[in-house]
Amino acid sequence: MWYSNDELYDLEEDPGETRSVAEERPDIVRELRGRLEQVLLSIDQVDYGDLQRIEQRRAQFGEEALKVFNRLRAWGFYRAFREAELSTEEDTML
Repeated sequence: MWYSNDELYDLEEDPGETRSVAEERPDIVRELRGRLEQVLLSIDQVDYGDLQRIEQRRAQFGEEALKVFNRLRAWGFYRAFREAELSTEEDTML
């Protein structure tokens, strides 16, 4: 999806989706990409593993580093990491 050509269809005029109008309407393509990015940013994505070095980058490059990180995360290049929770006694069965 992220590495393909943009496609946009006028479903009233072309219900069979045979002719993309993406090149004719780059404004709509930009708007829809922005909306998609916001949806992706709102989804909680968690991997358990090494923590990102975003704080080091933030210290070195300022708040712009955090903005770039959040945009890249929205597009699936980074995921938010959390440390794994230790099991509790209730989780342990012998």
